Amino acid sequence: MRALIPILSCAFVLAVGTARADAESDAKDLFARGRELRAAGDCVGAAVLFRKALEIHPAGLGSLRNLAECEESLSRWASARRAWLDLMRALAVSPNAKYAGWIEDAEAGAARLAPRVARLTVTLTARGSNGDAPVDRASRVDVVLNGESLPAALLGTELDRDPGDYTIVAQGDDLVRPVEERVELSEGDSKAVTLQVELRPREAASESHVFRTSERGLWERKAGWIAVAVGGAAASAMAISIGVRQAALSDLETQCPGYRTSPCSSSVQPTVERGQLASTLSNVFGVGAVVGIAGGAALLLVPFPATSAHAGLTVEPRIGGFEMKGVF
Repeated sequence: MRALIPILSCAFVLAVGTARADAESDAKDLFARGRELRAAGDCVGAAVLFRKALEIHPAGLGSLRNLAECEESLSRWASARRAWLDLMRALAVSPNAKYAGWIEDAEAGAARLAPRVARLTVTLTARGSNGDAPVDRASRVDVVLNGESLPAALLGTELDRDPGDYTIVAQGDDLVRPVEERVELSEGDSKAVTLQVELRPREAASESHVFRTSERGLWERKAGWIAVAVGGAAASAMAISIGVRQAALSDLETQCPGYRTSPCSSSVQPTVERGQLASTLSNVFGVGAVVGIAGGAALLLVPFPATSAHAGLTVEPRIGGFEMKGVF
């Protein structure tokens, strides 16, 4: 057993080394393809490949530099400056002779792009029964910037962004309605957007717009009607089974009048089996009918308080319409 330990250790080291080598090889392949696209003038496609190469092999600083240069050529000033800064930090932590002069290039690139970067500040304020105030942390309000959730810690902070159109949405359970703002950022812009949201009263927000019937829960009522329908279907099936049983009994009396006291020939066996099956089914359907109709009637007739949390339908506002949720 002890002799196996060094062998297993070596196998593990080799496996890890092979995985790393494969990742590095894949990153080099992506880097080479990115260079080809860049040489052909397709920096959009090249940037995608450089990012993928960095994800699987972050130590490949050639991909990071090419990404910075591609982003700059695409006028994505904030993304390019971020890549130059990342390159500068990586070289400061792990200097390498083969990257001689790169840290100076990275510093120059970050400084060159700083005045061209657009900056956006998003602030959130709330209007409630006590007037205007910053949104407290207890409020469930989510700020979305171009489809991506903006962490609460970044609200009120100046953010570097590439030039372009931005849509900022504030939405959440505590809001009377979502709020949306659009802003266009140009090179070197510095803009601030304040989203003023209207909060529901705290007691209304806690209910989360749950609509209930005044006497019974919506879902209990629906379940009651379903149970009654199932019970009715079972009652119909029971009646049919009873009819089949009576027909089989009538046929048996015709084929073997003395069946109660004397044995009958084997020719009546199918009739007997038909009657027995129908009798069993009538019992089963009878139980189903009683349970369905009685249970459904109970759900329909027993009142549920309006504040019951058993069931309800939640309707929440969203951009472009409403979202409906069942509450159980």
